[in-house]
Amino acid sequence: MQPEPTAGCASLAWSPDSRDLLWSDTLGLWQAPANGDENPQKAQLVHPNTVQIKDPKGQNLEIKAHFTDLQFGPSERFVLMKVAPNESQVGWQAVFDRRSSLLAQATDTYVTGDEETLVKWLADGNLLVGHASEPSRYISPFIHVWHVIPTNPELLVSGKQFNLYSDDFPFSATQSKSIPAHCINWLTETQPNHLVFAIHLNLSDDPPVLFDLNLLNDRLPSGKYYRPRPP
Repeated sequence: MQPEPTAGCASLAWSPDSRDLLWSDTLGLWQAPANGDENPQKAQLVHPNTVQIKDPKGQNLEIKAHFTDLQFGPSERFVLMKVAPNESQVGWQAVFDRRSSLLAQATDTYVTGDEETLVKWLADGNLLVGHASEPSRYISPFIHVWHVIPTNPELLVSGKQFNLYSDDFPFSATQSKSIPAHCINWLTETQPNHLVFAIHLNLSDDPPVLFDLNLLNDRLPSGKYYRPRPP
């Protein structure tokens, strides 16, 4: 028997063609056509509030979770959302395929506490993930592209990765060599495959550095960063 939606709503989103409304509650992810018919169709539960994860031994484990921050991609088929186990501060980003009902996790978006990973749709329908640096693991900031391929059983396929660190960056030599904590802000696609964003040093008075990146290149081109002048 098809369940009924609860009174609460955690997140909602309209499809790009304005034909469908998606929302989430404690039971899972719901969908309903947005039409003015005299006999409206009932809401349909398109994904329950359970997800599959792997335990430390690599075995599949089913847990209860909730979905928030629903965001349609450029097409009406895929929806980006945040998945978080119930009563937990951890979470990750996943893409839901409305045709197959497959929910695929972007594996490098796992976060704990208040920390967030920047995740955005690209104009071509692929997914963009921006990572701050992790000094304790000697990892510099980077951008990762995930290809959304509905014919692939995994749905999300890892693509190019762009490391956003160089000794040529206009940070001080001491800071650069120590690989301090860099944060990424204002990640925006201004044109297809063309990004602008800012990187600043955590706990530093230095102003942010603005970057201009073409995703069709294999690396960050030299000379494509700008430091704002102080007022």
